[in-house]
Amino acid sequence: MGDTNSDSPTASPEAAFEAPPTATVSLREDQLQNAVSFLSHPKVRSSAVEQKRQFLQRKGLTDAEIEEAFRRVPEAPAAAYVPAPSPHSVVAVPAGTVTPAGYVPVQQQQLVPAQPQPVRWGQAMLGAAFVAAGVYALKVVVWPYVADAVTKWKASQGEMAEAKALQEKESNALAEAIQAQTSELRNTVELLQKLTVSLEASVAESKRAAQDSLSLADLRAELRTLAGTIREQRPAAAPPAPSVDVGRELASIKQLLANGVGT
Repeated sequence: MGDTNSDSPTASPEAAFEAPPTATVSLREDQLQNAVSFLSHPKVRSSAVEQKRQFLQRKGLTDAEIEEAFRRVPEAPAAAYVPAPSPHSVVAVPAGTVTPAGYVPVQQQQLVPAQPQPVRWGQAMLGAAFVAAGVYALKVVVWPYVADAVTKWKASQGEMAEAKALQEKESNALAEAIQAQTSELRNTVELLQKLTVSLEASVAESKRAAQDSLSLADLRAELRTLAGTIREQRPAAAPPAPSVDVGRELASIKQLLANGVGT
């Protein structure tokens, strides 16, 4: 190898190339060695041929040098398909081969499904005992608190029901008392209305009686005044005409008195 880096299989394939010399030779051995190292790299062998050619051309190799490098490093043939051995395959021994005395043909191990384990009654009984103990402990420790809470809740519910019934009873009694007072007040108002009407009628009657009595007294006073005036003004020899007028006035006064008494 012309380059020390090309001898290592793990070195980068691009590092194997150096700048080509200025003098051109038909086949430059150093460039061929670098190209062979590049093409022999494990990472490069799996790449496409066209990509390899383009890379070598960019490095300054001629077509003849590239062809020579590909000739020295042929493409790796495709791996032949090897069928997988069957699970029950047996290693065949050729007929002409002498087998040792202690040789036994090796067979591949067969996968045997795991058999379900039988029920262990001891473990089952132990688990049941643990469950029973847990339930008993829960009953002993927790149940008193639960029972106490339930009892208090029931007692509070009973007290609430009694208080509600008492409140309803008091409300009904209060409603009945209010209704009775309302009825009594209504009766009192009606009685007051009747008394007011009766009193108004009595007052009106008294007013009418007072007016009537006042009218009679006034008439009587006027009659007395009129009679006195007549007596004072009566002449010694009065003509008959004035007596007629006095009689008419007396008749009208009597008529007025009769009308006043009738009313």
